[in-house]
Amino acid sequence: MIDVCHAGGVRFMAHSCGAIRPLIPDLIALGVDLLDPIQVAAEGMEPAALKRDFGGQLAFHGGLCTQRTLPFGTPDDVRSAVLDRVATLGAGGGYILASSHDLSADTPPRTSSPCMTRHCGRRQGRGPAGAEQHRRSTALESQALARAVELGSF
Repeated sequence: MIDVCHAGGVRFMAHSCGAIRPLIPDLIALGVDLLDPIQVAAEGMEPAALKRDFGGQLAFHGGLCTQRTLPFGTPDDVRSAVLDRVATLGAGGGYILASSHDLSADTPPRTSSPCMTRHCGRRQGRGPAGAEQHRRSTALESQALARAVELGSF
């Protein structure tokens, strides 16, 4: 399936929850382009280490903790997490800012607002490099979404 996507000019996103760090080299070898989600609360899924070890070979999607930060944190906690993820996983490109999973019903809007996370992410990514990084990430996300819709996944 990955080869079919690549042959059609579409990047392949793999979804696998949890502590999957030991599997990441195999996913890269298979041709996975984008890993979703990055569950930072799971063992071995520290953003800085993932970016250091795999950032040149794989793009990342997620990283905002739906188990701790979003449901139980303050808006400042979320803002701090957003800025950290953009600075760490987004360094040099290859990152799509998003929650690490679906939001639970007890996640308050004051910490989960897309406007809040996008605003913080945009502020961190200002300037020519940030704009280019945002353009590339948005294009990759759009490609993945378009392909998913085409395949009937949505």
